[in-house]
Amino acid sequence: MRSASSSSTSVLRRRSPFIPTIPCPDCGRLVSRSVSGTAEHDGWVYYKCKKHGHGCNFWHWELEYVGYIVDNCVLLGDSAVDAIGWAEDRRESLELIKAENEAMGEGPAARVQRQHDQKMHQVVKNMQALVDAVKKVQLLLMIIACILSLLLAMTVMKKN
Repeated sequence: MRSASSSSTSVLRRRSPFIPTIPCPDCGRLVSRSVSGTAEHDGWVYYKCKKHGHGCNFWHWELEYVGYIVDNCVLLGDSAVDAIGWAEDRRESLELIKAENEAMGEGPAARVQRQHDQKMHQVVKNMQALVDAVKKVQLLLMIIACILSLLLAMTVMKKN
């Protein structure tokens, strides 16, 4: 049913649709939305029960979660079509990025290393900016000290 429904497009399809969180069907606690930070699925959205791993097993990638809430009539009509189409498009996009990275020889470990290197480069730039700011503050303090010394000398000279 999902594939046939997703072939039609409603007016809202271009925007990110509203994907509601539901009470967990296993334990009743609210399901939460999270984003994976693993090298294998970096950026992928998933939905899980807040008790997942602690007696509850409800956990789905975004596309499967959308299918679940559509199959259980939480989303209907254009909202269902929009959510399915958008989740399918996003999955395709993430899989394409993953395949391109792997084709260029950048597997999960290389991608994690590149991201780490980019973060470290930003940290070094921030540290350099901080050092420059400290040097400017030191120069300003020296100028202020010189001005105060001159003012003090002028005050002493006036008294004599």
